Amino acid sequence: MNLYIKLILIFILTSIIIFVSYFTFNHNIRRTVLTYVFVTHDYYQLKRLTTDLQNRNFSSASEKILKYINISKKFSSEKSYMIPGIYNAIELVASKALDQEDFNFLEKPLIELLKMEPNLYKPNVWLARALSDDSYEKSLTLLEKAISISPSEDDAYREILRISQITKKNNLIDKYCNDFFISQLGGTQHDPHFSTLFGSSNIKKFAIKFKSKIKDKNFYLNSGIQLAKFLSYEFIPNKTLNLDGVDIYFSFLPGININLKEIILHTNKGKKIIPNNELIITSNSSFIQNEKDQISILSLKEGDEIIRITFQKKTPYENIEKIELIINFKKMKLSNNFYCN
Repeated sequence: MNLYIKLILIFILTSIIIFVSYFTFNHNIRRTVLTYVFVTHDYYQLKRLTTDLQNRNFSSASEKILKYINISKKFSSEKSYMIPGIYNAIELVASKALDQEDFNFLEKPLIELLKMEPNLYKPNVWLARALSDDSYEKSLTLLEKAISISPSEDDAYREILRISQITKKNNLIDKYCNDFFISQLGGTQHDPHFSTLFGSSNIKKFAIKFKSKIKDKNFYLNSGIQLAKFLSYEFIPNKTLNLDGVDIYFSFLPGININLKEIILHTNKGKKIIPNNELIITSNSSFIQNEKDQISILSLKEGDEIIRITFQKKTPYENIEKIELIINFKKMKLSNNFYCN
């Protein structure tokens, strides 16, 4: 072997040793490389499911997810970096499932996922649906666990209503209808990549920003929402403002009805009541309708939302020291009054 070939081999071997050592001892580069590998693999697994879902072949989709889970177990027998990808794959398939048979095919992947991560809200609900035709008692156990994880979300309650409708066990309705309407806490963060404005979806708090020529970028938070009653929610700016309106920020769960009756502005000379017919209201995604003495805002999606309120008055209201919003926050119903009153 001539000297030239020996030098090439030495260079290659040295480069491999340096790369392996760098990869082994530099946790930042190791994390970056593994992240790209897992992201690419997750994307590949989701694309593999597309054809099955287009053909509504849930049996094939389930088998692919099980293979995906088995690959993840080679990295860790309990938890791995691939759990978010597995969750997304099952969520994609579950979102297309309609009939009981569709969910039945997801039973094995869901059991395996919950072995790795038992405290996932929606997988507990999906598995309850998959088991409901064999044993509604097992389903109820899973649904009660889901409610304990996130008491204010509606998925578990909807499944309980569906089971009670089939089994005609009205005692389930009596127990859970009231629980749903009074629960406010426990909204979970479903998107593993992006957080909501308040850290999770909930129906306990909201915030406002004041609209004024004097820029005030502060969020003014209120964490005391009470359901099903008109209350005054007060906000005091850091300094006196000339006010054109307010923006309301929240990260509610789906199905919240926000009834705005009036806005009260306070100055050192007294107060000014602005009725709802003197407000201009728009939003990012909610639906708005005028009623007799209030404006009803229907928030139907989960996540961050902005309600933009502007006063019809062409000039700002001056020297505002405090603002009150008279609002009734209500949960919308999951069934008709006859069934769940």
